[in-house]
Amino acid sequence: SVGEKVNLAVCRGGERVEVQLTVQDQHDLIPHDFIDLAFGIFHNVPYQTAQKHHIPLKGIYVAHAGFVFGESVTSDAVILELNGTPCDDLHAFESALQQIPNKEYFSVGWMLPKSNMERNMCMSEVKMLRHWSTCRAWSLDPVCDTRSWTWRSLREGTKMEGVEEQGQEQHVEDADAAPEQTPDSQASRPEVEASPKKKARKSKVEGALAAVEPSLCAVTFRTVQQFDMDLIVDSENQEGDMLFCRGAGIVLDVDAGLILTDRTTVPQLLGDIEVMLGESCRSASVLFMHPIHSLVVLKVDPLPEGGS
Repeated sequence: SVGEKVNLAVCRGGERVEVQLTVQDQHDLIPHDFIDLAFGIFHNVPYQTAQKHHIPLKGIYVAHAGFVFGESVTSDAVILELNGTPCDDLHAFESALQQIPNKEYFSVGWMLPKSNMERNMCMSEVKMLRHWSTCRAWSLDPVCDTRSWTWRSLREGTKMEGVEEQGQEQHVEDADAAPEQTPDSQASRPEVEASPKKKARKSKVEGALAAVEPSLCAVTFRTVQQFDMDLIVDSENQEGDMLFCRGAGIVLDVDAGLILTDRTTVPQLLGDIEVMLGESCRSASVLFMHPIHSLVVLKVDPLPEGGS
């Protein structure tokens, strides 16, 4: 009966309406492809979820949030867009992921079908962490008798074709459309008074703390729940599917990028570490962890080529 027509008569508003519907195969609506990214599993919205929660069959279902999305997006959520790009299906989701470089923050629009408060799209910022596992796209082979899965690696940090060229063309068009500045036109423009410079705020920190303050930094440690080995977990440490620890550090050597912190802030080696130096956020890794005392030495990761 799949693919054939069925005549149906319904009553709408007191009137008889006859329609003809095509019988579809529900097995085709079951996801046969998924993306594995940093211990997260993502695939198209299954029809069971759409039917239960009354949502359309579009978007990316979060079977497991993993390391990248677990900070803000919980499992069973539906991703709607990445960096403003709609993700109606797995192909669009894959294309959007390929444009995001590793260790860069990006925006994600998502909704939680089973929540009355979060059924509308919510916006969050998450960090791309490709180095925790190989980013793969898996597909089920329907021809094979064993129904085996095949995978392929996804490219990382590459722009989609045509994006850069369109930006250059738009820049040229804007330059051509801009009116030429003549001396008369410049003279006719009213002069804008320069705003007075704000006085620098004086720090109220005095004494020894004022001398140490430039060497202090904020340290953030996070990991997924399955990597929890030495964490004392409570409600304050958990955000979504991720576990967090926050504390302070002292810069030991600027040139070598060495920072001293404690094991309450960085309790184990397995996790992602960020160091906030003023207004600059840098990734770091554990160089040395004392087995007895609460001492941890971090090394700030070097900037990528072209980074600032």
